[in-house]
Amino acid sequence: MASHGTGIMGVNLAGGNLATALLANGVATGLILHVLITILGPISGAHLNPVVTLVFAILGGQRHARGQVPALVAARIGGAYWFTGSSCFPNPAVTVARAFTDTFTGILLADAPAFVLAQLAAALTAAITLPKLFS
Repeated sequence: MASHGTGIMGVNLAGGNLATALLANGVATGLILHVLITILGPISGAHLNPVVTLVFAILGGQRHARGQVPALVAARIGGAYWFTGSSCFPNPAVTVARAFTDTFTGILLADAPAFVLAQLAAALTAAITLPKLFS
């Protein structure tokens, strides 16, 4: 049973076909992420994730999504529904929320701390690597 908007709609519209529900959920999530990042990028940096905000704070500035970043993030997150039940848990707040859900993207509460630590390690890696890649 899905317990968030796109998951609920995907399940309701798919008529019991879980592959169709998964496809609907991944596509809807990816598309709305692309729209949000594109629109909010120039205004607020499109920091929909506290880890992204942390990286930019470490890097010392408010940067916003440019070029292909919205499409890349949307494709990565939307597509992640197909290769991991977690949709890759890119956000600590989402990780905690999914520890309390029975959706196909839920995780065990006991596993949540390890996911959050991995996200913070990824943030540190990004803070070190990004300036070298985009300077």
